[in-house]
Amino acid sequence: MVRDDVDKILKKYSAKLEGSMNSERRDYSREYERFRGELQKDLSWYERLCKNVGSKIKAKVPDKSRIQLSRDIAQARLDITPEEASGLSLVALILLVFLAILISGVVFMLSNSFPFLFMLLVFFAAIILFSYLNGMPKRMALRWRLKASSQMVPAILYIVIYMKHTSNLERAIQFAADNLSAPLSFDLKKIFWDVQIGKYSTIKDSLDAYLETWRDYSIEFVESMHLIEGSLYEPSESRRIALLEKALEVMLDGIYDKMLHYTHDVKSPLTNVYMLGIVLPTLALALLPLASALMGGVVKWTQVMILFNVILPFLVLYIT
Repeated sequence: MVRDDVDKILKKYSAKLEGSMNSERRDYSREYERFRGELQKDLSWYERLCKNVGSKIKAKVPDKSRIQLSRDIAQARLDITPEEASGLSLVALILLVFLAILISGVVFMLSNSFPFLFMLLVFFAAIILFSYLNGMPKRMALRWRLKASSQMVPAILYIVIYMKHTSNLERAIQFAADNLSAPLSFDLKKIFWDVQIGKYSTIKDSLDAYLETWRDYSIEFVESMHLIEGSLYEPSESRRIALLEKALEVMLDGIYDKMLHYTHDVKSPLTNVYMLGIVLPTLALALLPLASALMGGVVKWTQVMILFNVILPFLVLYIT
């Protein structure tokens, strides 16, 4: 079944893509200058905050957390350090707590009553903001990987079709980079960039180093690329074509397995959202008037609003 799908895909796209293949020598120096301009992009709001605010405080990051944070920052292509990222979340936490204490003190002096509910809500918001900013590099890295993962099947397809036409890995990767959009095209261009600046001596070394970054997230992509590399050393033309088609087949099988796992894993979060976000609030609203009457009107409308509109949504978001 998968084999038939591979043949259909190759027949469908081979004729379209072969027309755009250009075997002439490219002006790589001009393309590297263009890539350098793409590499030196403007800083995002998060990077600017980290550099302007997070750098003001010297946050100590544990070695274990530093390794993971550095990996997330590198994968998200952020121009910051782990200390700046941790410093920003710490500064946000300190500022919110300080503002809560300051405002509560002013209210207490003016009205002679301490706003415990306000203090509790601001502390709760400070913890949420700290957690949000602290996990920002991880979420941005995940977003980058998801976007790149969605382009892996076309990338393998472009490389396979090109190498069936011309057995040249360097030009095949360049062909895929030209026909893909960001972010995967950016990664493929960076393979050439790392060779150009002398970080790696050959395209194969640069490609292998890049594939290692995907080993924990998309092993089928790594295996497909290794099969494509292996086709370069096949003396038999039929064996070389078979390896290239096998690479596409491995990629499609891996994506299919991931889709099956995803549909299975998503059931539990959806059940949690339904029970905690729909069933529980509905039952609570039905029982709330009775509970309020039995408690002598202790429950205020402001408490109900905060519970259902603030605390419960964040609780559901955190659990799921």
